[in-house]
Amino acid sequence: MSEALRGAGRAELLEIGCGSGVRLKLADKLGFSVMGVEASAPLRNRARQLLPGRFIAESLEHLPPHGFDFVLLTGVLERAPDPYVPFYSLFGKGVITERTTVLVDMTVRGVDASVRNIFSTSALAVLFRMTNFQHCEIAEVPEADGSVHLHCVARGSHFSSFMQERYVPGTWSELTDYEHLPRYEYASHLATGGNVLDFGCGTGYGARRLAAAALNVLAVDIDEVALDYARSGHDMDNLQFLRNADLGDSLEAEQFNLITCFEVIEHISAEQQGELMKNLAKLLKPEGVLLISTPNPTVTALYGENPYHLHEMKLEEFRTLVSSAFPHVQMLLQNISASVFLQTEDLSEHAELVCDRKLFQGDFNNAIYIAACAKKKLPDLPSVVYPDKGRNFIAGHVDMQRQRSLLSLERLKLVQRERENTILRDQLAAELELKRLTVQREMENTDLRNQLAAELELKHLMVQREMENTVLRDELTAAKNRLTARVRDAEARSAHLTQQLLAAQDEQNALTTQLRQIHDSSSWRALRRIQPLLAELRPVLRPPLRLAYRAWRRLKGRSLAPTPLAGPVDPTSHPRNLPLEFRLEPVWNEAAGHYQLEYDMSARVHRPGGWVEPYHVVPFHQDGPAQKRILHIIPNVFVGGSTQLVIDLVQKLPRPYEHEILTSALWPGGVHTGVGIHQVQAADPLAMARLMDEVRPDMIHVHYWGLTDESWYQAALEAIRGCGVPAVQNVNTPIAPLVDPVFGSYVFVSQYVLDCFGGQAAASGAAVRVIHPGIDLSLFEGQESVPDAENAIGMVYRLERDKLNEDSIALLIEVVKRRPRTRAYVVGGGSLLQPYLERTEQAGVRENFRFSGYVPYESLPKWYEKFRLFVAPVWKESFGQVAPFAMSKGCVVAGYDIGALAEIAGGHETLGHDLGEVAGIIVNLLDDPPRLRRMGEENHLRAGKLFGLEKMIERYTEVYDLMLAG
Repeated sequence: MSEALRGAGRAELLEIGCGSGVRLKLADKLGFSVMGVEASAPLRNRARQLLPGRFIAESLEHLPPHGFDFVLLTGVLERAPDPYVPFYSLFGKGVITERTTVLVDMTVRGVDASVRNIFSTSALAVLFRMTNFQHCEIAEVPEADGSVHLHCVARGSHFSSFMQERYVPGTWSELTDYEHLPRYEYASHLATGGNVLDFGCGTGYGARRLAAAALNVLAVDIDEVALDYARSGHDMDNLQFLRNADLGDSLEAEQFNLITCFEVIEHISAEQQGELMKNLAKLLKPEGVLLISTPNPTVTALYGENPYHLHEMKLEEFRTLVSSAFPHVQMLLQNISASVFLQTEDLSEHAELVCDRKLFQGDFNNAIYIAACAKKKLPDLPSVVYPDKGRNFIAGHVDMQRQRSLLSLERLKLVQRERENTILRDQLAAELELKRLTVQREMENTDLRNQLAAELELKHLMVQREMENTVLRDELTAAKNRLTARVRDAEARSAHLTQQLLAAQDEQNALTTQLRQIHDSSSWRALRRIQPLLAELRPVLRPPLRLAYRAWRRLKGRSLAPTPLAGPVDPTSHPRNLPLEFRLEPVWNEAAGHYQLEYDMSARVHRPGGWVEPYHVVPFHQDGPAQKRILHIIPNVFVGGSTQLVIDLVQKLPRPYEHEILTSALWPGGVHTGVGIHQVQAADPLAMARLMDEVRPDMIHVHYWGLTDESWYQAALEAIRGCGVPAVQNVNTPIAPLVDPVFGSYVFVSQYVLDCFGGQAAASGAAVRVIHPGIDLSLFEGQESVPDAENAIGMVYRLERDKLNEDSIALLIEVVKRRPRTRAYVVGGGSLLQPYLERTEQAGVRENFRFSGYVPYESLPKWYEKFRLFVAPVWKESFGQVAPFAMSKGCVVAGYDIGALAEIAGGHETLGHDLGEVAGIIVNLLDDPPRLRRMGEENHLRAGKLFGLEKMIERYTEVYDLMLAG
């Protein structure tokens, strides 16, 4: 049984006879959703203590109508008065379905006194065959205590649907017994010594009763499955079961003394009903009797719609139908109602009972119409009452009233408890609010104390630095004269600028050292004191100083190698040969029936270190000098993501702007060129403020994502407050923005981020809008794909934990396991690359995967052409350009229903909530190429309409114009 349960995941398990709950506790630890049934009150209480919050029922009657994946019966069948009854109850409630696996553990040797039934292997097999299980495995297992158990695993039973329209005694309620059994009991008295036809015999229970009185019984039905069941359970010498599908037309005429046709005629059309009556009249002997019944439509309506009933009839319509074939008809009305019997002590089975209808008001509600039909005059048929002596009506009614009273008390207790909980919740909310206000007040007091201490320290520094101002002015004047002389000399020798700068390197280094000493010995606040003098000299000094500064930066870029800072892990730090891994392409081997890795000679050779080339930025062409300077603040300038957005703004905004960037971390693969980048690694507001004084921006654009860079952002915000220029904030991840009066506009990367995290920003009074990152459609235009791309999936991400985790690769692994014809592309590099490689090897699917490492932005379209389905296994998503890139290339986007993915993809059709569901969606898409192509074409049109780079630039132009105009 442990083997049968292995790997079932979050399946639902019901144990009948769960005892103290030890087995259910083990299943609960294994991840099952468990429920139990235990008749013993002490054991049931112990199970509830062991499994708090789990449903442990007293009996099968208390189970909810709910299907389970596994049903375990432990010591139940051998102790039940009738071993079929527990199964009938479980099927009737829908607990056992076709997907249910039933596990049985029963004792067959070394039993105790409570055991009523001792099963053999063959007897247990008969039980499962009679309940229609398609697969059954039974093993005899000796136990350590000397007893012998039978272990059985059975599955695939459709008995629940089989019994929906076929009555099997014991499977339904006593009401159903009252409907079906009395008719055959009544008919058996007319069947004595004759030839009988049971037309529409179903499971054969009625034919068996008739055969006990008749000479011969022929039982016919159209359903071979029902007939097989009848033959298995009702084997008698004078009883024959036969399939008939022509309404009895092929049977021999005038051969039956009695024909029964109960609950059949409503299952055929009105036209066939007339044909059936003619055939039954033909089959009946001249002196024979036909008993035929049909339900009252008024009563069947109480059960709800029955799709098996094609034409039901009221009494008069039924009378007209049977009278059309028989000259003599007597109607019997089958009533099912509560009665009171006053009887003598010696009342025999067939004593006459008088029906007094005066005592209680109302009329009988006739459940069934039964017509006794004959070709000759019928004798008067008796009215019969069948008392149910096996059920105690008084005890049942008293118990029902007691249960209703208990339920009413429980409801009252629940209402009172809910009222008490509401009061407690209100009290707790008030206490939490008080604590929150107390903490907030304490934080405000701490901020005030810190601010006062900072102001005192600042005043002290100002007094101290004032004493150094005289020396500072002299040093600054000398430095200005030296710089002016060198700039003029550089302009005079512009044709040989490079050679002269190399020759002057030593002098420049000395000057830099001297300037640094000057800088370190003074405060930026002192510089502001000589601002009027610098303002007068700025028109004269700015052109030559800017030329010298840019020349120095170019020289510095050639002579100094960038030092990698915070960022992705160097993929070459692991002994694995990554350049080789990046060249291995999965190729389908048709003969072997699987993929094999082959060396791709066309793959681009990676640079040492495996990093993508840095950007070479080409700012938007402008005829005149820049009119406004924009400072972008972003914690790192790596590749892709928010950095790509900054580069797009620098290159595409159609205004004469000069862009500068303030960052903490540079791209380890090299410094981006073509745009001014300033680095302040530490969260130092004074250093940032000095830089802003040097750059003197007209507007500041903050690209915010929070997380581990929060302290750096806070330092930048403190510096921005003293700058006095308009600021706009991009919110690039699912996180609340930095809300501060310095920001006049907030731009959210998606409607999802705005709806979830933009409440405070909107309440601040600043402008709030959504601008999706744009795609360079000239680069990602077209739907070309390599051969066999419809059998490929791919993901394109920086393999870092901002959106992915170690388990993200599991979705791609699950897809190729379910569909081995699928190959997968993992495009991108990062700290998760090594774990992903190892996971594919551990899962035995490495030959289905291609890893690229970091790839240049301009080569991304070629990678997208290798697959037609883009996988997004992310744990969060604010927008992400990689999905619109894929859509523009005609790919379908599938993944977890997270964040803005539905907003990007235009709906939830290809998104799921867990690994199994998403893997199933992807496999179904790959198995339906026409649907895959159609959805890819729709995505291509959607990307072009909503996510074009030109549309994004147009929206940001409006933002910049509004901010700079104010």
